[in-house]
Amino acid sequence: MRATEKLVLVVDDDRLVGNAVRRMLDRLGYTTDVYTAGWEALRVFASDPDKFQAVITDLTMPQMTGLQLAERLTSIRPKLGIILISGRCDSLTPEITARAGIRHVLPKPFGLAEIDGLLKGIIDDETN
Repeated sequence: MRATEKLVLVVDDDRLVGNAVRRMLDRLGYTTDVYTAGWEALRVFASDPDKFQAVITDLTMPQMTGLQLAERLTSIRPKLGIILISGRCDSLTPEITARAGIRHVLPKPFGLAEIDGLLKGIIDDETN
């Protein structure tokens, strides 16, 4: 992990949501790479797995869900901190998310303080 970077991979098939998350994280001092396709985010991540300190992914996306993406990402880097965001979290159980390697589920909409607290916890875990 690169100690000086606070780079977060954001994946949401809705470009407006991805850009809104980017703006939120910019305000909090994070740098983001935003992708609208899970396969594209996976390709970028696989090329340099230590580049990112955390991942924020939407649950419901075409071709590859957030759960599927999380499973693939954590098969590359098992201790990666992943936050799953969704407007439909009611069918998710802790067992399902843990099996996929997801650390936190955050219902949409969410605020700056919520996302900042989760990211700080993930980054603290990575550096300790």
